[in-house]
Amino acid sequence: MKALAFIFLFLMTTATVFAQYGWQWQNPHPQGSDLYSVTIIDANIATAVGAFGQILRTTDGGANWVEQKSKTVNWLRSVSFTDANAGTAVGDLGTILRTTNGGANWIDQSLANFDILSGVSFTSASSGTVVGSSGVIWHTSDGGANWNPQSSGTTAYLNGVSFTDANNGTAVGANGTIIHTTNGGANWIPQTSGTMSTLNAVHFLDANTGTAVGWNGTILHTINGGTTWTPQNSGTIGVLNTVFFTDAAHGTIGGLDLAGNNILTTTDGGANWVWQNTGSSWNPSGVSFADANNGFAVGQLGFIAHTTNGGVSWVEQSSGPYDFFNDVFFTDVNTGVAVGNGGKIYRTINGGIIWTAVANVSMNAVSFGDANIGIAVGQSGVMHRTTNGGATWSFQASGTTSTLNEVFFADASNGTAVGIGGTILHTTDGGANWTPQISGVTQTLNGVWFSDANTGTIVGPSTASGTILRTIDGGNTWTPQASGISFTTLHAVCFVDANNGWAAGENGTIIQTPNGGTNWTAQTSGTNVSLYDIFFTDLNNGIAVGNLGTVLRTIDGGITWTKQVSRTSQKLNAIYFTDKNTGTIVGDFGSILHTTTGGIVGIREISHQEIPQSFLLSQNYPNPFNPTTNIGFQISDFGFVELKIFDVLGRELKTLASKNYVPGNYELKWNGTDNAGLPVASGVYLYRLHSGNYAETRKMILMR
Repeated sequence: MKALAFIFLFLMTTATVFAQYGWQWQNPHPQGSDLYSVTIIDANIATAVGAFGQILRTTDGGANWVEQKSKTVNWLRSVSFTDANAGTAVGDLGTILRTTNGGANWIDQSLANFDILSGVSFTSASSGTVVGSSGVIWHTSDGGANWNPQSSGTTAYLNGVSFTDANNGTAVGANGTIIHTTNGGANWIPQTSGTMSTLNAVHFLDANTGTAVGWNGTILHTINGGTTWTPQNSGTIGVLNTVFFTDAAHGTIGGLDLAGNNILTTTDGGANWVWQNTGSSWNPSGVSFADANNGFAVGQLGFIAHTTNGGVSWVEQSSGPYDFFNDVFFTDVNTGVAVGNGGKIYRTINGGIIWTAVANVSMNAVSFGDANIGIAVGQSGVMHRTTNGGATWSFQASGTTSTLNEVFFADASNGTAVGIGGTILHTTDGGANWTPQISGVTQTLNGVWFSDANTGTIVGPSTASGTILRTIDGGNTWTPQASGISFTTLHAVCFVDANNGWAAGENGTIIQTPNGGTNWTAQTSGTNVSLYDIFFTDLNNGIAVGNLGTVLRTIDGGITWTKQVSRTSQKLNAIYFTDKNTGTIVGDFGSILHTTTGGIVGIREISHQEIPQSFLLSQNYPNPFNPTTNIGFQISDFGFVELKIFDVLGRELKTLASKNYVPGNYELKWNGTDNAGLPVASGVYLYRLHSGNYAETRKMILMR
């Protein structure tokens, strides 16, 4: 994941390091939380905000986006900056955040209420207005030190607000609501919009000229401060979310038409609007321009697009893949494989910093018996096998045309795959040959787990007693067990030994057995969403994942389950941990999340003397080296850090680090391979550390 945020509090001789999120985004890039608003200061500087308290900042035209610490997980729905330093972000539960140093620090100014704040507009560092649910309007004249309520005269949900100076402002919202002020909000006067469609956004160039957009393709334009609003033709009945004009003629709208286009532009003040596509069909929620040429659009799944020619063309700065990932498996802390419905198998050899497509096939599940031998299974009995740790995959005959939902290896030789129609396949030679076994059922089988070559459990769909099958002879015989729950589909099962296991399924169901399934007892998960995978590293530590970005954690064997902030609302399908702290979750729309803290928001005390006072890149050792060398560096401030290897021509070969770091001393190894895992030749290489304004490069010599 690209994003971790930290708070650093200096307390006498100690400091507390606090990770805002326990789960980091690894895909999409730079992160996958929905973005709702963006504001741009100049061609280089912009800030975007979104779900789960997400704040991103760029100072290089979007080449790099750095996560800032917002100290909240509430949705942030709008942001306004008056210069490179002074800005305000607002969102759910009355959240108001203020910065005076470009987001290096965000100060909580939140209101003591549960209002959803949807729009914010500042005309100076001091004067600003916020609007939101139930027609609420709040105004500040001192940069947010004090917020005072104003009477809007409506209870309609207000979605957007635009001020051109301290006096003249307009807010728009549900049911075509438009209200206008000419005295800084002391009085708000309703205007006639001529529509009942919800209006999502409004933008004024000056006190007279403005445009509002909303549902059903609605575009309204005024040249007299809203005394009259004239409809314009958008060419769609889709939802329009955001609007921005750089002058009276040139404007941009973000939305989505029925053909998948997502940007509307005009060069004649809206007399004609032309649809464009940024390269994908993601729905923009925010758009902003610094001048006639430079602009950003942001939206769902972390979508970011950039234009330098006034919207004639757009370059997407966010990237996928956006496959629906079904399963993930790691053979060690660095080497893992993810499979899904996108027609690719992806592999990482650096703990998920980089995921590389290694095969062109869609799969439902994957499992390894050792570091080299793995099997992936999918639709119509399709099966692929690897013998080199997932670097390459080849077709493997399964002997069935039934869709296979899950596969599990107890060791390098013994594996079991399950699927529809009660299908069970078994191998004793590492997947080279598969033999059908008799399940005794015709239902779809969803999950399988073996604690050793002989002892295994399978779970499946809802029946009067719940589908659970158990074997103690390697699958020669499968015996039904009573789940203790009726008519509830179970999706996944996990055992830490022959006796202690857990299963998860529909409606937040988690059941546990201490005796190999002789008895199953329901646990209280605290959720009613479907759970699709469950994983325990020992008797106490476990994680379950499911719909709506649900992540549950237990540290007492499931007696209590605690919900964690996953930073996504996507369906999460699978999870794998290499130890109780280090794990990866995969899910829909390319979601890959990673933790090194067990998903816990990490806190630890360090002495003030431990905090480096400057950045430093050390000389590698040994040097020359073959085949491995160590590279040490120290970080003196929170921020995004990259450590990369280049050849002498400046071509990037390897990324060793690409994430946020807290202040401290670090050491990483390079094993003389490139990002594809291939060994590089003997010679002189460069390694470069970059964080914020700091960059340093050193040389090293590889002698094979």
